[in-house]
Amino acid sequence: MVDHDRAENRIAHLVALVRLWMQRYRERRALVGYTDLDVVSDHILRDLGLTRAEARAECRKPFWRQ
Repeated sequence: MVDHDRAENRIAHLVALVRLWMQRYRERRALVGYTDLDVVSDHILRDLGLTRAEARAECRKPFWRQ
């Protein structure tokens, strides 16, 4: 029974990790649009708490990196 619980915990952890990665991927793809100079102003990026350089750096990160 203990091995079964451990396997379920590992599966749950894996599912949570994949969901987190998917969320990061979607957020970073959406952020790509905000880094385009013609699409959004620096004011909007500041509202998001980012500079244009920070937004671009975030977009370049792979989804598995925080």
